[in-house]
Amino acid sequence: MDDFCPIYSTEQYLFAVSGQVIVGVWRQQACKEGVEVFSNLCKEMRDRYAHFGLIALAEPGAAMPSSPERRSMASTLRDQAGALVGATFIIEGSGFRAATVRSVAIGLAMLAQQPFPFHIVASADLASSWMVDQLTAVGAPLRSVIALVADVNRLRHAPLSAARTTG
Repeated sequence: MDDFCPIYSTEQYLFAVSGQVIVGVWRQQACKEGVEVFSNLCKEMRDRYAHFGLIALAEPGAAMPSSPERRSMASTLRDQAGALVGATFIIEGSGFRAATVRSVAIGLAMLAQQPFPFHIVASADLASSWMVDQLTAVGAPLRSVIALVADVNRLRHAPLSAARTTG
């Protein structure tokens, strides 16, 4: 059985579920609609599972979310305390710019003081491995690291027609 389910897809974002993990790809700057979809998906996962995880990726052209969207996403994540076992954000790249962006993101994550582990990495492989460890620690059934990596990559390369569109 395929546990990968594309959920929402627009030109700005993609969200899917891979087992007990929300996988999100921001193609452009986070918008109010996308943040609402994300919030609703987190609530659905909390209602369905005792524990779930989040893997998010911003494509290179995606701008930082505006302050209202950042606050809304942070609030949504705080509301998942107890159910959300961890969130990992993929910032790809190996150069100075990517390393700088990861460093800034780590600092912001520390300041946010979320009630769950927050991890910033450079690849889907590292994100998936870390997420599997988080879910394993709470005894949650999960997919293999290989399957989760494949799902992250499948989502980020999915055409808009591969998932339900919103609106």
